[in-house]
Amino acid sequence: MRNILASVSLFLLVTFLTLTTFAQTGFTIRIDPLRTYGGAASDYFSQIEYIPLETTKNSSFGVPQWLIITDSNIVIGDRDTWQLLFFDMKGRFIVKYPLPKEAKDFSQKMMIEKNIRTNDIVVTCYPNSGFGEITTYSDNGLLLKRDRVMFQNGEVYTRIYFDSGQYALNMVKYLQPNGKLSRDPIPLVKAYDANNRFVKDIFSLAPADNPFVFTFAGGISVSQAEDNSYGYFVVPFDYRIFKITKDSLSQLGRFIFPAKNVLPATDFSDYKKFDSLSKAKNSDFNLVQTVKNISWFDNKMIFNVQKRVSLVPSGGVIFDPLNFMFDSKKNELMSFERIVPDTLSYYLPIMDGFSSTSGMNLHKGHLYSSMSSLNMFKAYEETKSKNPSYPPVLLNYFRTQTRESNPVIVKMRLKEFK
Repeated sequence: MRNILASVSLFLLVTFLTLTTFAQTGFTIRIDPLRTYGGAASDYFSQIEYIPLETTKNSSFGVPQWLIITDSNIVIGDRDTWQLLFFDMKGRFIVKYPLPKEAKDFSQKMMIEKNIRTNDIVVTCYPNSGFGEITTYSDNGLLLKRDRVMFQNGEVYTRIYFDSGQYALNMVKYLQPNGKLSRDPIPLVKAYDANNRFVKDIFSLAPADNPFVFTFAGGISVSQAEDNSYGYFVVPFDYRIFKITKDSLSQLGRFIFPAKNVLPATDFSDYKKFDSLSKAKNSDFNLVQTVKNISWFDNKMIFNVQKRVSLVPSGGVIFDPLNFMFDSKKNELMSFERIVPDTLSYYLPIMDGFSSTSGMNLHKGHLYSSMSSLNMFKAYEETKSKNPSYPPVLLNYFRTQTRESNPVIVKMRLKEFK
């Protein structure tokens, strides 16, 4: 498998959180790289299920670069074969479709998302200017519609759903400053009512205040709540976290990272300084870009940290802790990458480097990750002496599959999830 460049990975970064409360800005999440929390699989999960994805000539793929869980199916976006594949929750193959060729061959941008209200899968392929395409599939792989859409100024919108049919549009926009940094605020989140009428601008940002949001990240990082009533977003490179509802926008706090992982304090009104810093940091493996996949349940927050760029080795080895759960009552942070396999997981790991960097997925109380068959069989050989009591699905998998088979999806039920 090829190496994958993504805004991912974090080398020995987020390892312990301390929580401080402020009247206006909420909590500050500070990092102590000398401390971390892990534990056994059974400490955090009540059930773990391994779902081998069916491997046939038609369904074979490389890496689940995009992993989306719906109410009834597993959807994979694969960079190697450039396909969108649909499997049911037992891992049986349903159908596949080619991803937009333009997004791969001509450097157009692409997003793969789930409509939280309908469970539809939406693939958006958009150029800097001109016609692009929005394709919608049902969660079981039925092609619903394909729309040819005009995009202007490199702008595309994603939705944040609220209750009562209201929603907000989150703008994705990559901006080239071309010698100057505007001080005019650009609306990034706009509110609309149930009749699709514009209500107001909710969140705006001037390029002169944080040009890297536009030149590197292309906007803010949004996480939709499962109950369709609110969402979270993080501002890249300053790491403020906000909660947005149909009635309010509130800053919950801010993530604080070590100096080597953030942009140095710079007066961005001086374009020369920005341009120099931009060139120096464009491929910086230390630079933290944003935090995504934010979910709250009970008193716990789950999130994924992403760097500006990272190389993932072909073996899918985990180098860095990237996926975390913060317990606000205990004031503790654990890393899912540092969970030790035990009898609950049949002594098998719960993720590899590919799912670690892409981020775990929370759906109805379960976390989902993936394991390559290469790593599954490695762990199988290394833990034979423990005499694990495999369920029938894993017995059949290890008997009939090989290290070159499709990845395995890991479904984990979180303890205390209500």
